Amino acid sequence: MRRQWLAMAVLLIGVSVAEAAPWMFPKGGVYAGASLLGTRSRSLFNDSTDRVRFLNNGLSRVVGVSLDGAYGVTDALTVSATVPVLFYRLRDDLVQEEGASLGDVRVSTRYRLINRTLASSVEAALKFPTATEADPARIQVGEGQYDLDLVWSLGGRWGHLPGYASLDLGYRVRRRNGETGFKPGDEVIFRAETGYRLSDRLSAGLALDGFWGRTGNASVFNLNFRTSRSARRLVGIVPAVIYRLTDRIGLDFRASYPVAGRNSYAGSLFTVGLSFSSSEAVASKGGAWVPTPRGGSCCRVQ
Repeated sequence: MRRQWLAMAVLLIGVSVAEAAPWMFPKGGVYAGASLLGTRSRSLFNDSTDRVRFLNNGLSRVVGVSLDGAYGVTDALTVSATVPVLFYRLRDDLVQEEGASLGDVRVSTRYRLINRTLASSVEAALKFPTATEADPARIQVGEGQYDLDLVWSLGGRWGHLPGYASLDLGYRVRRRNGETGFKPGDEVIFRAETGYRLSDRLSAGLALDGFWGRTGNASVFNLNFRTSRSARRLVGIVPAVIYRLTDRIGLDFRASYPVAGRNSYAGSLFTVGLSFSSSEAVASKGGAWVPTPRGGSCCRVQ
């Protein structure tokens, strides 16, 4: 059971679509960010979509740092990467465990399709099983397999108002774990987001995001069998407030509240991030405000 707790906790860091994905950096544009994140939970979503408490008075705590960057190779092509480092603590009535680990690293490329009244892009992202192990016999911080995301994004501004809305739809191909023989089910991923600039320095956003997983299978003595407990599902609400300290430096406050799920972690995630962008914001046709693109997958609930 303890390994299941940690498996649920590390789902907080991993592959995801980037925020405000339809808009691109100009050629030579740079984004760099560092975020502190934390969560504390006594519950998870079980295989019946109920929010239940851990057994034996269990408690899971995860804090971490995520380093996030992106670069505009051309006006139509952006590359990005995310490197998370996690610190965890697991406790119940019988045992206490804690440790630290590099998480699974993610790299992606995003290509612009159109940038007119509506903006659209496609993204391909690969997650590597780079997580280290605190105790190989008991705890592994990471998921242990490669994942490939293919995502289409569409977004537009609110007419002449300083706001925007975007939609990301994608498919996640999850490969087999070479050590355990377990293949998680593939997942449909989505994110609907809207935001508004309240003043020259302050903006706010709200997103609904998550994934819908299929049943995976395990391999034992070269025989495959399906297992329903591998089907992950999660829907979360993500409010955000972004304050620009200068034209290029921003301070982000974000939270993610899971509202429904299956075989997924049920704790809320809170983050504070400091970021640098070579441009204050990116304008679509007509000069209306849209958010500065972000790199990678910093601080998304997975």
